[in-house]
Amino acid sequence: MVFLRRGIMNEWLKTDLHSALITWTDEETLAANLPYHLEGAIAGHETEMLEWILAGEFGIDGKVLLDRWIQAAGKDPDMLLAALPKVPAERRDKLISGLFPPGMKRELLDQRIAKIAEIPDAALQVKAWVRVMEMIRDDARLNGREDRVAELLARPDVPPEARRAAAESYAVRLADEREPPKALEAFRKLAPEDQLTVGPKLLEQAGSYSAFHSGAVTNALTMLVESNQWEVVEAQGPKALDDFFKDRKPNAEAVSRWALQLPPRDETAAIFRHAVAGRFRDDLNAGAEWARSLDNGWQRDQALAQLAIAAEGNTRLRDEAIGDIENPDIRQEMEIWRTSPKK
Repeated sequence: MVFLRRGIMNEWLKTDLHSALITWTDEETLAANLPYHLEGAIAGHETEMLEWILAGEFGIDGKVLLDRWIQAAGKDPDMLLAALPKVPAERRDKLISGLFPPGMKRELLDQRIAKIAEIPDAALQVKAWVRVMEMIRDDARLNGREDRVAELLARPDVPPEARRAAAESYAVRLADEREPPKALEAFRKLAPEDQLTVGPKLLEQAGSYSAFHSGAVTNALTMLVESNQWEVVEAQGPKALDDFFKDRKPNAEAVSRWALQLPPRDETAAIFRHAVAGRFRDDLNAGAEWARSLDNGWQRDQALAQLAIAAEGNTRLRDEAIGDIENPDIRQEMEIWRTSPKK
């Protein structure tokens, strides 16, 4: 009987959409039991149905029906744009998402983007720009489609608020890329202004994805170094690496090889030491041999400094490491460390 009744109701939707929905919503909530053929039944009745929904004729099911109306009307951007100022404020994000569904071909997407300028409200234009770039970001990240975010961010008609919000959210795309070279390529396509915007978010997102992609944290640090974001490197880098080793337990040899590519700067000293620390945690003697095998210079001296810290309980090895440091500033730093009270 239940299936028979639903079949009758679905047929009724085709012949008298308004009466069928009124009857259906009077008898049960549609939130958990939507009609099978609703979107097909809406076709040709989009204007009237929106009027019924906005008039409150369907009670608590109005929101559910509005979402289905957005899906049904999604092929007509002009209809969605006309409805935008009419729908309740809390459903406008959903409607804007309907303008930019995933999987759109470039030509159609460009046509929809051109419609953003027709949105009368500036705040809604910002939402539309952010939505289209987040859709492209996720389509590239999850489905391997073309990534045009850098191109769109650089457009002069993108409002500054939208540019900043979309750039910040792009950190997800860079952190979730399974192939580090592709993430670096995507980052390098960003304008310098956008690189600076996305930078502070990179390590936060990389930490979230490091359990899935072993190169996420070091790749994020490479982006920050390349874009000269030294304050972020110095402030966030050491903890990001410590959390990476704690949560992921990466290959210490691979991470130390990455560290050897870092430029010799005061701001990179801490991340270099935290990156090579795994060498000494795994095997202190083997780590000491590795540190001494490095060519003379900044990297060797920083590795010896970290060896001294790791060998704190081994006085001989600690003192030998400090004594082998050639850079007078680094050696003085470690001499002060050696004689200072330890917590």
